[in-house]
This record gives sequence, structure tokens and C-alpha cells, in this order.
Amino acid sequence: MRAFATIGDFDMVRRLKERMWPDSVGSISRSVKQEADELLMEAAINNNQVDVARRLLRRIVNGKEHFSWRSRVGLVALKVETLSGFTNSPLRPHVFPQILLNDPVEKYMIPFRESQPLGADLILENVAMRFLKDSAVPLVNDWGSCVGIVHSRDCTKV
Repeated sequence: MRAFATIGDFDMVRRLKERMWPDSVGSISRSVKQEADELLMEAAINNNQVDVARRLLRRIVNGKEHFSWRSRVGLVALKVETLSGFTNSPLRPHVFPQILLNDPVEKYMIPFRESQPLGADLILENVAMRFLKDSAVPLVNDWGSCVGIVHSRDCTKV
């Protein structure tokens, strides 16, 4: 199925998925069913059937509580989202009215270094004044990698 999904042979993947139950010995694990759905969605994308992939993604999202963006379904979901745009998105992203989709990202976000991140090993009491200026402050580890964000509303006992 994976080979057919990669080349976009949607009909073959669909037929193989339909034959899973009759050809099995009585049980199919949940993970195998999920992988078959994901491969069917991938085959639809690779065959330029975005509407079919969108319907399959909607069914997968409604059936799961969550999924990882690094999984096969997550990667295919990103492709579906990219091809669908904001108006037909099955994941219903929220676009704030004050943000124009044609504007560059730099208009709304500042570079990471300009945000003056704090070291993750600092004691919060020593930097409480920072929350008067910023509602959220990024934290970095010793190597300069972002390890989290502290929001002022979470710091109620400073």
C-alpha cells in the first residue's frame, strides 16, 4: 500500500484498504487501520485529489483526540492545509481580523534575539519587572535554544 500511495495510485490503495477485512484472519489492529487511512489520504494528495484528501483528513481528525505533526498523518495534513488554504481548511485555523494574510511575518513578529530572552536558570523574582513591559518572555537554555515561554498571567505569586 505504501508504494502505491507514494506514486499516487489512489484506486489501488482504496481497493487494498477495502480488502483488508475480508483478507485478514479476523482482526485488524487499530494502528493498521489508521495507517491504511493515512496511506489512502497520502495517495489522494499524490494523485491531486485534494477534496478527497480533505474529506479523509476530516474523518481522521474527528476520529482521533490528537495526532502528532511528525507522524504520517501530520505530514499529509500539512500538505492538505497548504493546498486548501485558510478558507477550506479541515482544521479550522483562526485568523485574527487585524492580521492580513498577505503581510510579511516580520510585520507581526520581532526577531528572537530582539525579544531579549531570559536564561532558564534565572530566579523569577529577580526578573519580575520584565513583565511590566512584556506579557510573555521567552526562556533560553545555556546553548541559546528556546526552552519555553513564561506568561505574566501565570506568575501570580511573585
